[in-house]
Amino acid sequence: MESRVQTTVLVVFANPINTGRLRLDTEAREIQQSIERSKYRDNINLVTRQATTIKDFRRVLLEETFQIIHGDCIIVCVVRPLTSERVA
Repeated sequence: MESRVQTTVLVVFANPINTGRLRLDTEAREIQQSIERSKYRDNINLVTRQATTIKDFRRVLLEETFQIIHGDCIIVCVVRPLTSERVA
């Protein structure tokens, strides 16, 4: 039996103070729908955080290991698992 590699993706949304509306709800929905239509949907664990502060971001990085982190036009591919020492 073939084992499936689970990819955990963190999607972080924040609308900076003094900026216009960024349509973050639309972006979140489009990401979720794209994953649902993908043939790899069973291999993707999507974790989203809305209205994220720096403190929230640090906390979620300590709670779980992510292979992909996506946020407001920034995509970071994490090659090694994040540890509390690398986040601090």
